[in-house]
Amino acid sequence: MRKLLYIILLGLMILIMGCEEQKANHIESIVETQLPLQAMIIIGNEFGNTYFDIKEALETQGFSVITVGIGNKDLFNSCPNHETIEVSPDLDITEITEENISEYALVFIPSGKHHRTIQYSKDVKRVLNLSKDNSLYISSVCAGNIVLSSVEGLIDGYKIACNVSTKESIDNVGGIGKYDRVVVDGYFVTGNTGGGKTGSGHEGAPTIELAEQLKLLVDEN
Repeated sequence: MRKLLYIILLGLMILIMGCEEQKANHIESIVETQLPLQAMIIIGNEFGNTYFDIKEALETQGFSVITVGIGNKDLFNSCPNHETIEVSPDLDITEITEENISEYALVFIPSGKHHRTIQYSKDVKRVLNLSKDNSLYISSVCAGNIVLSSVEGLIDGYKIACNVSTKESIDNVGGIGKYDRVVVDGYFVTGNTGGGKTGSGHEGAPTIELAEQLKLLVDEN
């Protein structure tokens, strides 16, 4: 009789422990599902207005967007081709490290004259290399693609969206410039251009398509 009671009690304990573990796993699953995917947008002085468009598009797709500035946390003026808007970045580029890079699903570089300076930033190159090494999606549009081409070996052998202004920079470093609106190759998701200063401007850039494609890829992986 005592042996029977022992077996019953042991069975109940195992059942309770199993239920608690299942409950813990269920709670952990819910928490993971509710945590927003983080997207990093890198900007420098005179960034293009595609920054605002891609930020809105990514947020619409459910991403939590972190703006990373080059140099410091001071305000950065948008491209002077359009109305000047000031933005205060959430983080400085130096705050992105090997330890926290995995917190992000993707990194994005918008268009704009900032490409003329940030392409020489050692920290930008470091973060882009870290992103590739950690399988983050690397995305950019228009002149932002020039920044990708400035990192040695980064886009070698990969198809990258281009226009007449960016194709040479891409091809010269082993990239494969494609005159397509959006190009996906491996972890690179790039867009060609907007309508320019005299055309549709930043509003013509494929920011919505890029955000949709990035969300689709992130969900699949």
